[in-house]
Amino acid sequence: MAGSMMQNAAILWHVSLLVPAGSRGLALGMVGLVRIVPIVGFSLVSGVVADALDRRKLMLITQTGMALAAGLLALIAFSRVRALWPVYLLAACSSAFGSFDGPARQSLIRTSSRANTFRTRSASTRSCSRPLRLPAPRWAGWSSAH
Repeated sequence: MAGSMMQNAAILWHVSLLVPAGSRGLALGMVGLVRIVPIVGFSLVSGVVADALDRRKLMLITQTGMALAAGLLALIAFSRVRALWPVYLLAACSSAFGSFDGPARQSLIRTSSRANTFRTRSASTRSCSRPLRLPAPRWAGWSSAH
């Protein structure tokens, strides 16, 4: 969760560096668009896929895909590619993998827990990720500035 938020902050920062100030708003808005379109599109089938396939294998595939997309985004940034389309494409791929990862993760927690411990595990999973929503983007901004 924190890694995805830091990646999102890094993508926004990278895109803002690549475009002129006049078109920065549109370019940053496009990041949001290319990240939400796969989520909306794949949300119709991702739950069915998570129920039909082995959840552990599905999570392995999605986590590997998100890590590969993050690595390619880093490669693009460090090689100083000035084009926006690879950044948009990899952000969309990362979101597409994430749209399948969420339902697989939620159903894996539900099936691996006994009925009396599910609420505790579910609450502990959520409580671990939510506190990171505020400091993670701040840390990403601070680390990119220093």
